[in-house]
Amino acid sequence: MAFLGEFDGPLSPARVEAARFAGTERIAPALRKVAGLVRVLVFWHPTERRMAVLHLATSAQALQAVGETVMSTKLLPGEDPDLLPGPDRISMLRGAAYRAAAVPSTP
Repeated sequence: MAFLGEFDGPLSPARVEAARFAGTERIAPALRKVAGLVRVLVFWHPTERRMAVLHLATSAQALQAVGETVMSTKLLPGEDPDLLPGPDRISMLRGAAYRAAAVPSTP
């Protein structure tokens, strides 16, 4: 299961820095405690200055816990809520296939 949050661009440098700070200092520490969260990937498009955040989890319940955890975190001192409006779009996705990268053989 996956949760995709998309942030349309162009994002201002201040908004990008606010998102970076929030993700590193507030959200990531809270998400470390969520059972079933497998990985969080952040994708950045430099020319369009937009980004997407993909949360991979073992179940729909784990993804619900991810959303609840993110929304329940309190802003840290100095964070500006106007720079952190949240994603423009969200999607819940179900994995349809998985292919591991080929592992090179050792001589």
